[in-house]
Amino acid sequence: MLARNHRVVERKLRPPAVQNAIGKSACDQCRYCTELCPRYLLGYAVEPHQVMRSLAFTATGAAHWNQWAAMCCACGLCTLYACPEELFPKEACDQSKAEMKKASVKWAGPTTVKPHPMREDRRLPIKTLMKKLHIEQYDNPAHWRDIVISPSRVVLPLKQSAGSAGSPLVRTGERGGAGPGCESRTCGSCVL
Repeated sequence: MLARNHRVVERKLRPPAVQNAIGKSACDQCRYCTELCPRYLLGYAVEPHQVMRSLAFTATGAAHWNQWAAMCCACGLCTLYACPEELFPKEACDQSKAEMKKASVKWAGPTTVKPHPMREDRRLPIKTLMKKLHIEQYDNPAHWRDIVISPSRVVLPLKQSAGSAGSPLVRTGERGGAGPGCESRTCGSCVL
């Protein structure tokens, strides 16, 4: 567990008003948060630098939103790694998404997805991220324990985030199997 005075913990505990004030005054629109965003590199319309720009057009702490945050998956790479100013683009995206949800604003931007041509060259090495976060000392190998898990109940959420909810192929109590995603395709032992 990270200590209370670890820089990652201290950054995480900064109030949103402070994060916004810092972003409003210090963001130089370098685009690193966008250029290293995994969702942007996959081709989604996510541009955290545009969301950070929206801070400059609102009173600090006032409600604001920017549609370039709508497709953000909140992985945090922009905040924890990409931003050279150590600002809070992920948190700005979170706030924008919350404001859009309150205002019932739906995504109206592009829906086609085409991976960025530099995607493979912009992958983030885990060791580099660990170094940036000052957590290398926690990189200890996990010991493998070969155990068998026999759950008495399995819960499959059909709605977990954005998009339409899934529809079940079997009813409660029925045995599953041979469906999409079934690893054995023959056993029929899954009971929902």
